[in-house]
Amino acid sequence: MPYELDLPIAVAAKGWKVKIQEKERLEPPHVTIIFKTEHWRYGLRTPGFLDAKPDPRQVPPAVIRAIDAALADLTAQWDRMYPSNPV
Repeated sequence: MPYELDLPIAVAAKGWKVKIQEKERLEPPHVTIIFKTEHWRYGLRTPGFLDAKPDPRQVPPAVIRAIDAALADLTAQWDRMYPSNPV
């Protein structure tokens, strides 16, 4: 089951989501930022965007702040879901 980070109401109400998806055990540890049909991968080992497209500048700073504030929890969740590929 995926893990979803609780985001501030202002960005969550607009449709932004942050999840650790299922079936990603072979990828670098990351969360997936989701907005409508767009998806961004944000690294947990080295915080930052893993891909250049879609443009990371489209992600609101409040989403990044929420990820950074919950980094310890997100790391623990990733390690629980994917113990063979820990952060």
